[in-house]
Amino acid sequence: MSRAPRTLVSLVILGAAVPSVATAAPAPKPGWNKSAVLAPAGPSYSRLTVAVSRQGDAAVGWLREATCCTGTGRLEVRFRRRATGPFTRPRTLELSGARLPHVSISQVAEPLVVWVAGASIKAAARERGEPWRTWTVASKTSDVVSLRGAIDVTGTATVVWVQQPGAGAATVRSASTTLDGADTPPWTADTQFVAPNGPVSTAVGARGWALAAWPMADGSIEHTIRTPSTGAWAAVKELAPPGSAVPAATVRVDIAPLGQAIAAWFGDGAQQVQASYLADPSAPSWEAPYALTAAAPGLFSNLAVSIDNGAAVSWAANCVKGGKQPVGAAHRTGASANWRIVPSPPVLSCGGEDLSVVSRLGIVRGPRLVMLAPLEVSVGPDTAVGAQTTLGGLWQRGALPGEQSVAEMDASGRVGLFVWARPEDGTALRWRQYLAP
Repeated sequence: MSRAPRTLVSLVILGAAVPSVATAAPAPKPGWNKSAVLAPAGPSYSRLTVAVSRQGDAAVGWLREATCCTGTGRLEVRFRRRATGPFTRPRTLELSGARLPHVSISQVAEPLVVWVAGASIKAAARERGEPWRTWTVASKTSDVVSLRGAIDVTGTATVVWVQQPGAGAATVRSASTTLDGADTPPWTADTQFVAPNGPVSTAVGARGWALAAWPMADGSIEHTIRTPSTGAWAAVKELAPPGSAVPAATVRVDIAPLGQAIAAWFGDGAQQVQASYLADPSAPSWEAPYALTAAAPGLFSNLAVSIDNGAAVSWAANCVKGGKQPVGAAHRTGASANWRIVPSPPVLSCGGEDLSVVSRLGIVRGPRLVMLAPLEVSVGPDTAVGAQTTLGGLWQRGALPGEQSVAEMDASGRVGLFVWARPEDGTALRWRQYLAP
């Protein structure tokens, strides 16, 4: 039985007091909550994926592997509604052989999971009032190296993936559909295109805007944008001129639900962090690249980018005397072209020849930056640190207690959600969140 197409309704009541509900749940308290278990100890959890909506809805997916760390296994997912809601029971979406899982969640708490199974791209979603359903998005795929998906409040789901057999050219493909109960139509495959160089970075917004970007041998950066109304990828254009980026180094990208985008990369022989912002994807004109760091300090080759409540970029410098490594961050509002360096960066430990890695960054209400930095320490196993800061530079650390070597996070609205495990030892998969005031 089909159901009526979705509609969006906004209701505004003026001049009337709304009575309180006696049974309403208490307002969540700001700050860090206690860590809790998502999946029990025993298996190896080495591939984690996390998504949070602005209302605090969340989805977490992972691969359950018998031994560490193959990158393939049984795909499981849990999700919740709102920041204080309980997580559902684990749902198995693929019994074995799943890889490259990626979760997203709409602003009405509907989760979407995409993954690779054999030679197919697969997707699963759970709409309100409906059970989990699984589809084959595309078959006869090979050499898939990255995969992303997104879903909006109308039930429109978009999937983007990159196929690359080795160094050199990469093929970027995408597909979409609109979920509608039991009558979901087939996935519509868009015209694919070939990027002449790699690595190719992709990002997908909830409303179907998507971005693919890659560096060229002359240090320029090229990109293309997917338009949700047509599913077409625009003609390839230059994002940054020759000499901007380190050739063959990954360009980090992120995109907002409405399509605003941010790109960040290393320039000047990895001595600078540069960034560019795109305000309107329907009439794309990237801002001139902006140098967020001076040329003097050396930088370890990692970046994290985020776009929500503005845009942010984070990076790590080389280790300094005493085995310490400063971490830097910059922020801008969507309406302003001015980047601000966040003061008082956290100083993290880096033992031996290994360096800290800022792997993820998010922006929560305030605005505050939320950062995930797995660390290699000189004595003992790997650890990870989650940190949050106001834009005034008041950093707090310690989101992830104990030992862990695999960690992921996502942040939006008020919530920064962290998950982690130590797959080598078969520890439990745990989660913790930071709730902004």
